[in-house]
Amino acid sequence: MSRDSVRVALAVVAGLIVMDFTGDLARAVPLPNPIGQVPFAHSSLSYLFDIAAMVLLLRLVGGVSLPRQWDVIGLAKPWRPVAVMGLCLFVPVLLAGLVLGSLAADFSAAGLLFLGVLAPFAEEVTYRGLATGGLLVIAGWRFWPAVLLPAAVFGLLHAYQGDGLMEMAGVVAITAVGGVFFSWLYVRFDRNLWPAVVMHVGMNAVWNIYDLGDNAIGGVLGNGLRVATVLGAVLFAVKGRAWLYRISGEKSSS
Repeated sequence: MSRDSVRVALAVVAGLIVMDFTGDLARAVPLPNPIGQVPFAHSSLSYLFDIAAMVLLLRLVGGVSLPRQWDVIGLAKPWRPVAVMGLCLFVPVLLAGLVLGSLAADFSAAGLLFLGVLAPFAEEVTYRGLATGGLLVIAGWRFWPAVLLPAAVFGLLHAYQGDGLMEMAGVVAITAVGGVFFSWLYVRFDRNLWPAVVMHVGMNAVWNIYDLGDNAIGGVLGNGLRVATVLGAVLFAVKGRAWLYRISGEKSSS
């Protein structure tokens, strides 16, 4: 491993550690009204701190330029084929939830915007685009080490959702596996972050709209919908990429 690769790896590891503390830092920042009264204002600030910390560490410690980081994240890759995939997967899921499930009692527009869109988008940028992408593309790590380290931290940061040791372990395991799956999509679509973003946002949004469980473990209906969606995404990633690009009018790079 070259010296530059070691620097990048150290920057990513430091960023993952720093992100354990950005929530406390964000809550300590006094926000003036009316910004401070906006729902999830401090939580949104925490995610901004996460992204800023990882970007700065990659720049200052890893020596990775901002254009290079933007390229690695994968948000400049085609998004229209992924939008088609998202519609094919989540329109049926939303209809199934409407017919078979019930609306969440604590549903709110602010909750849907933050928990269903902003939070998963920020997590994909940091954990998959910058962390996994940095380790895989810039540091030259192999797939599994580059994927498992961010996924493990990603899972541990969701442990608070569980009540009791066993439930916490289940939440961590399921969330970490989800992180591996999102990383696989990122790599499978030629380091395009949009498939992971669409899947993460779609799942979080459905969980926020319908009463499918209190955490990542979920219930029978929630897990059934999740498994069906994941299998559909795998099918698109393995067999349907050419069709997605063709129907959306984009040129595939693979």
